[in-house]
Amino acid sequence: MKIPRKLLLTLLAATACTGGESSPARQTLIDSRDTYDPRSLDPALSTDVPTGRAVGYLFDGLVRFTPDAQVVPGLAHSWDISADGMTYTFHLRKGVKFHDGRPFSSRNVLNSFQRVLDPATKGGR
Repeated sequence: MKIPRKLLLTLLAATACTGGESSPARQTLIDSRDTYDPRSLDPALSTDVPTGRAVGYLFDGLVRFTPDAQVVPGLAHSWDISADGMTYTFHLRKGVKFHDGRPFSSRNVLNSFQRVLDPATKGGR
């Protein structure tokens, strides 16, 4: 799946499904000290820090940030960047499933991007 560079920042915030290695362990207590509530738990509406943080606790993205701000694999196990730096090709992890058992695929990623970018969503992007 190839995604233009313009969408990379959206990639970092947009999400496709729950669970996986980038989610906190179920026994991990998350203490968020935000001073106001997230505007939504919908990833397409996560344009502010508290919302982005809450969404990040609930959903996995293609990539994720480590505590020291390194970009590491999430739902994508790896990616390639074209020589001109304009196209990123993400290689999705195999065996990832949604909470209801449906398999995760590139179609889910595409649908997430289309929804985020659809003016009807009014996501602020």
